Order: sequence, then C-alpha cells, then structure tokens
Amino acid sequence: MSVFVKIDIAPMAICIPKLAKFFAVVPFFLLSGNLNAQTFYFNLVDGIVPEVERSAQALALPEGDYSAYDRAQIDPLVDQGRMRQEQGDLMSALSYYRQALAIARVNNGLYHDSQLDILDRIIEAEMSRKNWTEVDDQFAYMELLYNRLYAEDDSRLEYGLRKVVSWHVTALNRGLDDRRVEHLEAADRLFKLRLGIAERTLATNDPKYSFLKFSISITERQLYLASDLHKQMYTAPRANSFSRDFAY
Repeated sequence: MSVFVKIDIAPMAICIPKLAKFFAVVPFFLLSGNLNAQTFYFNLVDGIVPEVERSAQALALPEGDYSAYDRAQIDPLVDQGRMRQEQGDLMSALSYYRQALAIARVNNGLYHDSQLDILDRIIEAEMSRKNWTEVDDQFAYMELLYNRLYAEDDSRLEYGLRKVVSWHVTALNRGLDDRRVEHLEAADRLFKLRLGIAERTLATNDPKYSFLKFSISITERQLYLASDLHKQMYTAPRANSFSRDFAY
C-alpha cells in the first residue's frame, strides 16, 4: 500500500521555469518494507565545494576583452550558457555556467548569494542530462550555501531547504538512481532541521508543524524498515516457526 504526501515546494516556481516544472507537486510514497538493506550514510556537505571546471575545456566569451577573473564576466557567461542550453548544447552551457561560478567565488567569496542562481542553472542542465550524481552534489553544495548565508529567522533559509529536500523526495518517488536509502536519510535530516527552525521561529499553532512531523514519521518508519535490525527481527520468528514445524 502506498501513502502519498503532498510536498510543499512553492518556492521552486520562483526559480527557472523548467526546474520549477520538474518539482511541481511531489507525492511522497512509502517505500516497500522489503527494501534491500544498505549502509546508511549522508556525506555531510560542510566544507565540501564541488569542482567547477571538471569536464570541458574553458570556453572564451565572444567579446574576449575581460581579464581572467573579472566580475564583469559573470552575467555574459551566464547569458552564453543559457543560449547554449536553449540550443541543446548542454556541455558547452555547463562550461560557461561553471566558469561564471568560479569567478563569482573569486570575487565575492566562497559563500555568497551570487552563486545561487548559477547553481540553479547548473542543476537544470544536469537534470536535462540525467546526470543524477552531479545533481545531488550540486544540491548538497546549495544546502551548504543556504545554511551559511541566512539566519534561522530569514525566510530565504526555509526556501532553500525546501528546494533541497524536494530534490531528495523527487529522487525517491521517481527512482532516479540507486541511492534510495541515502535520499531517504537526507530527507529525514532536512525535515528535522526545518522542524527545529520552525520551533524556534514560528508560532506554536503554525500548520507547518503537522506537515513536518508527519513527513518525519514517514522517513523514520522507512529507515527502520530498511535497516538490518528490522530484517533480523522480521526473519527471527519465521526461523523459530520453521524449527517447530520441523520438530513435529
């Protein structure tokens, strides 16, 4: 039996249209109880920064009259990337976006909100390529940025965390990769983080509490069902029953 929960991802509509469409309304289902046990881990993103020019050779802007890390390059690079993406040349688009990201870091510091829009574009392009590992890496970095940039009482933090958890729920629902347990654990952690922030910043009767608590109950239940402990507890009575049957 499947249980569906409507995930609130309204802020995605503010992002790039295609990215917003991808996350439109995400039902959160109960994973089957016979999910294969896997090693639980979530690679904490604190201090992790994805590489920005790992695939293609750097592309020069047509104008070509900028210094290597001139901040004036950022917008033209993003524009070139968007044009290439619209033409279907995703690799070139990603090279432009990653150059823009590198220049933004050099000029504005490692943690600056100028990177967020570029990350959205990188994620959209990688989704088009179905490069789910890279999408996951970029969302991990996005989570780090939002946590570093905004205080708990800043609505932009909640907006960012909702985007990230929406990715993990979508990956679970659509079976985008073979990392279901990792996505489930990440979603559980993010729902708990959002609940902790809500408890410190919202009124006690805010409806967000019930949504977050219910989501946490689902993720915790499914993590339990996927655990080796549950499998051992489930199989032990059956083993005893077989022994009794054979004894007779």
